[in-house]
Amino acid sequence: MRTAPTTWPAKAYDAAGNVGSSSTVSVTLGNDTTPPVITSLNPSSTLKVSVPKQTVSASATDDTKLAKLSLSIDGREVATTTGSSISYNWNTRKVAKGSHTITVRAWDGAGNSSSKSVAVYR
Repeated sequence: MRTAPTTWPAKAYDAAGNVGSSSTVSVTLGNDTTPPVITSLNPSSTLKVSVPKQTVSASATDDTKLAKLSLSIDGREVATTTGSSISYNWNTRKVAKGSHTITVRAWDGAGNSSSKSVAVYR
């Protein structure tokens, strides 16, 4: 559980007893237990993918900061980023006909993660 931010000044003392103070610094104590939220994943489920290329994209948010965003197709990671959005041009020329699974997964700095998957067809 997170605590409310607390502000503290930093103080330094020298041998003569002089004191120097910094401006206040905001500190939040506690553990981040909130996973990231996947805000979009395209294409949508049950879509028939385009040939010869299909753009796959996703985005996510977090209450602190995303550490990693990953796209996988049929269990194989095809793209990663440390940003909040990702895009990949999927070459569908040699993809077998039938169902394929696209998965996006997001992690934050505390190791919390979330994922979303869709099934698409060729």
